[in-house]
Amino acid sequence: MAAGIGLALTACQGEAPPQTTYYERVISPILQSSCSGNTGGCHRTNPEDPFSFAAGNFDVESFATVKLRQDLLEAFGPYPVPLLLVKAVGGTDELGVIYDDALVPLEVRHAGGNIIGVGSDAYLTLLEWMENGATENGLPPPPGPTAGTGACSTFVPADFDDAAAKANSTYG
Repeated sequence: MAAGIGLALTACQGEAPPQTTYYERVISPILQSSCSGNTGGCHRTNPEDPFSFAAGNFDVESFATVKLRQDLLEAFGPYPVPLLLVKAVGGTDELGVIYDDALVPLEVRHAGGNIIGVGSDAYLTLLEWMENGATENGLPPPPGPTAGTGACSTFVPADFDDAAAKANSTYG
């Protein structure tokens, strides 16, 4: 009977769910279908290519290869969004920069054309991911250490037991 109960408990546990990251579940499918899953497979390395070169020097096959082009994942200069999104929308009039008090459309073209629409679910998901630091888990990196303000205190409570503190310390 005990063997039957053990067997039943084992059967109920089942197989552990696969461990995947936010990048693998959410971001990779967008990049795969938009950037490497089309007929040309532009941003995917050809396994037969001895140089492992992807078009635009941007391979979307893994998180590691995407992070090699960190410059595409951060907004810089006059661009309102990261260059990955600027290229993905293909130079539409929907993105622009303010110049001489007027909104001037970006004229950054993408050889693959407009593959993601501004405001689409894919666009907004990628934008949020990149604004959060384009991390593998999708969360912004923790903030760095901060410096305190004010004068240092040398106050020691009257009931502080130095001997007890040293006895409980690994620093002795």
